[in-house]
Amino acid sequence: MSLFDIFRLKKQTIALALGAGGARGLAHIGVIKALEEVGFKPDLIVGSSMGAFIGSFYAFGYSSDEMKDIYKKALVKFAGNIVKLNIKFDSIIDSSIIRDVLMDYFKDTKIEEAKIKLGIVASDISSKKEVLFTNGNLINAVQASAAIPFVFPAVRLKGMKLVDGGVIEPVPVRAARFMGAEKIIGVNVMKRRYPEIKKTHMPWSLPRDKFSLSELISDNIFSNLLSTLQ
Repeated sequence: MSLFDIFRLKKQTIALALGAGGARGLAHIGVIKALEEVGFKPDLIVGSSMGAFIGSFYAFGYSSDEMKDIYKKALVKFAGNIVKLNIKFDSIIDSSIIRDVLMDYFKDTKIEEAKIKLGIVASDISSKKEVLFTNGNLINAVQASAAIPFVFPAVRLKGMKLVDGGVIEPVPVRAARFMGAEKIIGVNVMKRRYPEIKKTHMPWSLPRDKFSLSELISDNIFSNLLSTLQ
């Protein structure tokens, strides 16, 4: 009997919390594949940034093999459009790239229509608090969750200015708890852990020796791009 079976016998709610990580998000698919191989499916899925992207496909019934193909196609599409820079005060890349990829699969899909209960985490830079989406337009929520500051423009939604969920909660464990999880499988694919962000801090105010924009971009977008496509 596996540990998962024991949790099931105790009727405990198990969540899969997928964290931020950009191109390293392919590792999320590896974790999901390993869970599939032992016959395990979570009761709920919560994702931040790339974890929200991958988690959404999983929650709507896509297999790990299907997600791997989708992920590779998304990276090729992204790499093909990276030269089309849209340099503005708050961003350098048009967020339509993310939306276009999601539109191919989800269109007007609602979060609450997922086969597995789904939560998507974004960061509101106005209130400096995390925002958890459990219903409403899926594409809007994922686009907001993956809006890396200064790379993609913030998403304005319901009076909020939303950016990457990983800014405040790199691995959305608190959100999973809030959604009722009793046991959580957290997946952290970041190269290293960034300093804890207090409510009074946003990325641009962190000490320069601990954080830099170039490091964030390389860690979240360009790292392992070529190796991932092999």
